[in-house]
Amino acid sequence: MKSVASAGLDDRLKNIKYLAIDMDGTLLPDDKNIPDFTLDVLREAADGGYTVCICTGRSFGGVYKYEQLRPIVSYYVCFEGGYIINNTVKAAPELIFNYRIPPKEAGLIAEASKKNGAMLALLTNKDGYCLDCDEDIFKSVKIWGSVPQSKTYEDICSAIKNNDIYIALVYGDRSQIDAVWETFSSGIGGRLDAINTYLDFKDLHHLVLKPPGVNKWNGIARVLELNGAGADKLIAFGDWHNDFEMIKNAGVGVAMKNAEASIIEAAMVITAYNNNEEGVARFIKEKLLKIVGDGR
Repeated sequence: MKSVASAGLDDRLKNIKYLAIDMDGTLLPDDKNIPDFTLDVLREAADGGYTVCICTGRSFGGVYKYEQLRPIVSYYVCFEGGYIINNTVKAAPELIFNYRIPPKEAGLIAEASKKNGAMLALLTNKDGYCLDCDEDIFKSVKIWGSVPQSKTYEDICSAIKNNDIYIALVYGDRSQIDAVWETFSSGIGGRLDAINTYLDFKDLHHLVLKPPGVNKWNGIARVLELNGAGADKLIAFGDWHNDFEMIKNAGVGVAMKNAEASIIEAAMVITAYNNNEEGVARFIKEKLLKIVGDGR
């Protein structure tokens, strides 16, 4: 297993100027409340000249509601990289990039979900339009930062025409998800990107469907390019499948102790503590800030 003392880590940390931090399972403990120590460390990093970026699958509303973070965070990379807010002027957050699922593809997602009896949630920046979803899926939609709204299939089709859909979530058993997945892999492959994974509740499988090329790495790369910085200036923290590209391509990719195996494999280093033990804040305080401080 990789350790926090990986060879060359100190030298790489000295180059870091940008912090890309996932929310759920990474920055946030399971109760979804940000601890005071974590806020203090992030504030110290920002005051020390680091650019703090939140990189999340959540909607902007789902992260901006954490008011304590607003004075600290410079960029919000939301909806897996499909919606980016420049928050460097704290009083006036500015949308600098957005990429929605095309209405035609969103309609095909709804059709395939209905045909195969799968549960569907289409996420806008405010609402989550839900087809045949139960209470557990409503809770999941809330975590993504959208307000769940139970809709008929006809309502879903109307919503697609009148709203920007950024993420489609499809839930079901293995056979349902395989059937929906077959529709996209054979019918509209290349027109959507997907994460296909098993969820650890209710024995459900899960598809996350998004516009092509949308992932957290491409999102944070836009921020770096905007500021004339390279990947070597970036440290990224994550725990789940949607963090893979970001962890792999960052100058320093950090997997949480509680991360999925694929993320641990892609990372340069693993935190000594999990998300319920403030693993991100402890790493920043004990490694990044300490090394930079010692070098001054």
